[in-house]
Amino acid sequence: MSMDRYLVKSYSDNIAGTKIGIGKMMQLLEQYNNAVIVVPSIAKVDETMFTSVLGDKLSKQLIKNRSIITKGKIISLCEQKTLNDYTNYDVYLDLWGSNKSISEIESSRLCKAVILVIWLPQDFECWTEKYKPQVIYDDHFYFKMV
Repeated sequence: MSMDRYLVKSYSDNIAGTKIGIGKMMQLLEQYNNAVIVVPSIAKVDETMFTSVLGDKLSKQLIKNRSIITKGKIISLCEQKTLNDYTNYDVYLDLWGSNKSISEIESSRLCKAVILVIWLPQDFECWTEKYKPQVIYDDHFYFKMV
């Protein structure tokens, strides 16, 4: 089975990249049934770009319940260390992912699409060399244009 791969080159705390990643996940949910958002740590996600982009109500529901249903689609939230418990999802949004988290997602047999929003350049180099994801946003390109 083929997997669609998307890369958001959003370095450090640029909220635009997080918005692009979440937007792409929502777009893919028009086609697929469920998605999981992977974050480094749920305990530290409150009051970050995550909550700014999703909004207070939705982000609090996800943080508290770990899963919500919206428009008939399931969106779940997990942290990197529990990712192996989330192997049955169609779409993975790896926010501020690492080589370890993206490798675990790649090993999921049911994954149909993955969006990686990076924090540091070295977080994606091996993955892009191997899989050639579609770059849907690049901070460096954007800032050169402005």
